[in-house]
Amino acid sequence: MTANILANTLLLARTAKDSTSFDPSMLYLILALVSLFLLVLFLVFLRNRMIPLFKLWYVSARYGKYSFEFLEFFKENNLRNPHNNCIKDEITLRFLVFFKPARDAVNYKTNNLIEFGETPFLTTYKQLMKTKGIPDCINVAKFADSRVKVIGYNETLQGMKMKSLFYFIDEKFVMGEFVFSDLIKVKPAKITGILSTKYLDGRELTSDSIYFADPKTTILYYENNGFSICMRYFFAGDTQINETLASVYATGGDSAENYIRALHNEEMLNRF
Repeated sequence: MTANILANTLLLARTAKDSTSFDPSMLYLILALVSLFLLVLFLVFLRNRMIPLFKLWYVSARYGKYSFEFLEFFKENNLRNPHNNCIKDEITLRFLVFFKPARDAVNYKTNNLIEFGETPFLTTYKQLMKTKGIPDCINVAKFADSRVKVIGYNETLQGMKMKSLFYFIDEKFVMGEFVFSDLIKVKPAKITGILSTKYLDGRELTSDSIYFADPKTTILYYENNGFSICMRYFFAGDTQINETLASVYATGGDSAENYIRALHNEEMLNRF
């Protein structure tokens, strides 16, 4: 009697256990779905990360890390420019003084040719890089459909720190600029004295805003704004580049719209 009761109890317990057991196939299905979901997430993440990285590698390998295409990649992908900027304001403003004369500026003509150091105008960007090496800073912009690039080097002249800037339009060197920011060590009279000796036979210069024009096509603009001294050497002997600049700065027609478009484009290129 007791044995029968014990046997029935064990049978009932086994039946109850079997009825509540979990089907292993369901577990495998859930794990498979979770794994598939994680795999899809990983592939999406990998695609979003790897494709831009591959594109950046391609642009860098083909055009170089100091090319317009390389810097434009960072703008298009909302990334910070990996290089230092040469200037804080817009490139368009640097050319403006040659199309809209500075107020209260004095003008001189010189019989000597105006040159920017030892770098000939219309030198290509690649040629300059071979001569000067890797730049310390770079800016890019667009004037109409033309690509504009500025590269700079930190240099020292007779114990004075200065920055040499080279402006290229469509890969041609058309303007150079020397910038002295430490006016404690740089005496304006010394700079204007050198310019006067070289271009005006030692004539006394007292203005803070001066234009020099040579017999051909180069203009030198000197400015002392109280914070820095700059000298810009602009070459106006290339017809195609002159047409590009005229479309941005000249009055009338679509020039105003082109100028605003150039400013907006440059702001976006230099922001990131």
